[in-house]
Amino acid sequence: MEKMSSRAARHTNWKMQLFDDSDVSWRQYGQNDPYYGVFSAERFRVKNLNETSLKEFFESGEGHIDDILRTASRHVNDRIAMDDALDFGCGVGRLVLPLAKRFQSVAGVDISSDYIAEAKRNCDRRGIANVVFGENLSSFRAAGRSFDFIHSCIVFNHIPWSRGREIISEMFRLLRPGGVMAIQVLHYQEMSRLHRLARTARKFLPLHWLINLSRGRHIFEPLMQSNEYPLDELVALLHRQGAKGLYIRPDSNKNREHWAVVFCMKDAA
Repeated sequence: MEKMSSRAARHTNWKMQLFDDSDVSWRQYGQNDPYYGVFSAERFRVKNLNETSLKEFFESGEGHIDDILRTASRHVNDRIAMDDALDFGCGVGRLVLPLAKRFQSVAGVDISSDYIAEAKRNCDRRGIANVVFGENLSSFRAAGRSFDFIHSCIVFNHIPWSRGREIISEMFRLLRPGGVMAIQVLHYQEMSRLHRLARTARKFLPLHWLINLSRGRHIFEPLMQSNEYPLDELVALLHRQGAKGLYIRPDSNKNREHWAVVFCMKDAA
């Protein structure tokens, strides 16, 4: 893992940016605090990582993939082909690693080259050789790739719905007939109108920097956006794409946040 000795110099690239760009923020987490960027718990900070926390981090991925595939098989398609899988927003490879044990070939997509580099190192440490990585979906489409299973977890909440719906459409187009897609979304946050307004205002970065200072964080620690995805519009979008067997499972309700995993299949006909 990359050391953080040049952290202050790296933050310079973001000082002149006044409004948050979730892609820029994600790349910054990839450079400075990649595991915390995936799971925002203090034990996953670079300075706190140890064998115990890393074991917990990667074991959570194993359990998640088991659960998602079991649910997809029970409710959407009980004959998912186990040839090719894709994980969108793969980060350090928490979910790529268990997918690689279950599928013949796996693709990990992440806009951060630093995250991809760390995911590759995690694959190499475990002798996993059936994974390829790319920084966007279009590179796989251009190569003529398609997939039996496409997945994303704790990613779209960081991407505004206006952009995320285009990405989801592109993901669905990469599915093979009979293929299954499972994406996790944050669909509702219980908060007052004032709190919601304050959350939006933090995208003006000088305000976010002041809040960082008030909470004892590094002034330029990036904002983690929490974007809601309207389930009715998401379902309508998938229907227009030709999705079948739609199944929505409430995923968790933490800190008054309501999440769901949306499953669907591309018609095999």
